[in-house]
Amino acid sequence: MEITQLEISKLKAFAIKHLQYAGDPDDLVSEALLKAMKYKHRYKEEGHLMGWLVTILRNTAINEYRRNQVRKKYYIPPDQNVTYPRRPIKDVSLFVEAALRDMYPLHRRILILRACDFSYKEIAKRLEIEEGTVMSGLYRARKFFRNHTGWESYEEYEAC
Repeated sequence: MEITQLEISKLKAFAIKHLQYAGDPDDLVSEALLKAMKYKHRYKEEGHLMGWLVTILRNTAINEYRRNQVRKKYYIPPDQNVTYPRRPIKDVSLFVEAALRDMYPLHRRILILRACDFSYKEIAKRLEIEEGTVMSGLYRARKFFRNHTGWESYEEYEAC
């Protein structure tokens, strides 16, 4: 399977004309080509290569559209005036509240439910998402919180 520059330009033209992708069509084509290379063992030589590539491109665009819809649903713009000191401050609750407020809402919900001792499975069921999404969301929430508070561990929070 060899993909030529002509096929790549046809994919880009298809993305621009038919998919009305909100992002950069080059990014979409690149993502589709990466998937094609990853799954090249599934391509049947008797099939038409461009048809297979267009199907991957279309499905990639659909997945990206769905992902963006979820992001829009849960997105709350952060307060641009909030500053994040790198050391504990006197009123810790306001500091924590500011970090939580600026966090991606889905991640905030996951973090709060986990802090209330819900299991991954219970959180997934309650928020109607996959368990893997809960685990990655919790990782990202903790990372966001760590970056905005400067605290590496819970013990530093307890010391305040």
